[in-house]
Amino acid sequence: MKALAIAESVKYLDVILKFANSNMYMEQRAGMEALSASRLAVAKERLLKAYRNDDEPLQTVAADLLVQRGDGILTMIGEDFLSKDKAARARAYHLLSRVKTQRAQRVLKAAFETEEDAGLKTLIGWALSRAMTSR
Repeated sequence: MKALAIAESVKYLDVILKFANSNMYMEQRAGMEALSASRLAVAKERLLKAYRNDDEPLQTVAADLLVQRGDGILTMIGEDFLSKDKAARARAYHLLSRVKTQRAQRVLKAAFETEEDAGLKTLIGWALSRAMTSR
């Protein structure tokens, strides 16, 4: 299905989205994994929807798939860093700790300087140490 997602045909994308929105775990996972190969906005939106929903069974899978995009997720989750919702910022910091690039580290360092919440600042410190030690 990833090959169909890469083709970015609307016909195939509709089928993949049906899988991604299925009630069956295996179908949903296969659909999400296929969507991760697409550059289309609707595919990115579906991955972000799963990643941002704490009640989503595939939230961790969506996070794993986003991490595979490397620095590309910075624009996808950019608004999460600015969110008034602490949980959204925490998810974004944690996710970014898994992206092993210098750009991701610079974003975390900047967040450490500007984050006002003490708990989130501690999380960012952990994320920085994780990002630096596992390169």
